[in-house]
Amino acid sequence: MAWRKLVGLALAASLAAAAIFAGRNPDFEDACGADATLFCPGELGGQLVGCLAQNQSKLSPKCSDYGASLWPCAAEAQAQCALSDVGNGSLKQCLMSRPQALSPACLEGLKLTKASTSAPR
Repeated sequence: MAWRKLVGLALAASLAAAAIFAGRNPDFEDACGADATLFCPGELGGQLVGCLAQNQSKLSPKCSDYGASLWPCAAEAQAQCALSDVGNGSLKQCLMSRPQALSPACLEGLKLTKASTSAPR
């Protein structure tokens, strides 16, 4: 049972990270759009991730769950990836191009995202 829960959490984490790193998409909008508008108006990319992470205690359960794997990358997204680095997956690329500046937790989240996006369909 614990194995299934762990696999489920890993899958959810990789999907969440992939969606947010790919930019604001319909799944992200469904889970976090209202929270982003309420707590982080006008923020995009790394700034949006950081803002949502700073407001975790105020987020809806759906958004909190959706972005849980990303919160470890929030500081790095804000510090390492300026707004000019975001859009169409370039936030993820920005972070991945700076592995030496990333925390172990963020690196692990990026590995999950990479594995989920490179797996054969």
